[in-house]
Amino acid sequence: VWSSLPPINVSSQMEKPIILAMASQDSASFFRDRTFGADSHLS
Repeated sequence: VWSSLPPINVSSQMEKPIILAMASQDSASFFRDRTFGADSHLS
């Protein structure tokens, strides 16, 4: 799942650093009992 950030003005002095936090998720997290996911014998 990706989210977007507002436009960043690169010419201005940044007072605070920007931190991006990302994590992977299995298809079972979104579609319970609807997809094969990582627990499938096909993966």
